Amino acid sequence: MNGMVHHDAGAADGRLVVTLIDRFFAARRSLKDSPHTTAAYRRDLAAITSVLATAAGMDPSGVTADQLSARAVRDAFGDFSSGHAKTSISRCWSAWNQFFTFLVGEGVLPGNPMAAVPRPRRVRSAPKPLQGEDTPETLLRSARSPAPAPGTPGPNATWRSWPRCCSAACAPPSCSPSRSAR
Repeated sequence: MNGMVHHDAGAADGRLVVTLIDRFFAARRSLKDSPHTTAAYRRDLAAITSVLATAAGMDPSGVTADQLSARAVRDAFGDFSSGHAKTSISRCWSAWNQFFTFLVGEGVLPGNPMAAVPRPRRVRSAPKPLQGEDTPETLLRSARSPAPAPGTPGPNATWRSWPRCCSAACAPPSCSPSRSAR
């Protein structure tokens, strides 16, 4: 050896984020994610990789695992969040958290830096109430509709039977005079 440090090209390629992303999705095949989930996760991983590359002044295909510090990822999420909704940021955060968990499991990184990246809190939406003066009549009309025959195939068989099950609980309070007085 002449004193120079030789880098194994295969080892360097194995630390490229684009290569690691491919390995991540190969490992997820057994989860049978929907194609839409996989596409969304790929977009999210590519988006943050692109922000990291821009900050480093390089092409996204050259970003390596060594550049995935907590500060760099946090800053990238900060830049990403300015043009995205909370739900998109939350999904992206989840994709990256799973990706980093995979990298830790594979021995590529010693820890998951996502603990340093704030995650938007999800706002729980309240159920929407039935509204309108004709609500009781609509419920009762639905309850009187014919039920599917037993053994009727298809997803609508269960869906069409809900009014009969629900009307006993919903109709009496909604039709009572005390409801109208409120």
